Amino acid sequence: MALGAVRGPDGASLVRHRFTQVWQGSNEKVAAHPRLELDEISTLPVRLSNSAALAGVEDAEFGTVRDTRDVSDAVLSKQVNVLEAAAYLVFRKGYVVKRPCTWLSLTRAGHEALSRHVEALHTLIKYP
Repeated sequence: MALGAVRGPDGASLVRHRFTQVWQGSNEKVAAHPRLELDEISTLPVRLSNSAALAGVEDAEFGTVRDTRDVSDAVLSKQVNVLEAAAYLVFRKGYVVKRPCTWLSLTRAGHEALSRHVEALHTLIKYP
């Protein structure tokens, strides 16, 4: 499904498809817009902030993440569930001196998604 067409320097027509662009009459592909590389799960600021907080540590206690991200228990819990469903985060429950605790940690997939998302943001900022 073509979204539009423009003329290239040699007069060839650039046909824009949803995720790729191709010079008509050739197999040369033009890079898609960098916004298409953004990770939709990581786009929400609270999720991005949570992932960034967990990226530098092996794990973090739920309350610490909540306090450093300045969100409520409910907000953090909801976002943790979304990240867990995407396999970006895992949590474990336990006790510290009879007090229940939940520890959060980013998975390899979470680290990779965050890295790709940040790279896409940098590319987007530099995109002409």
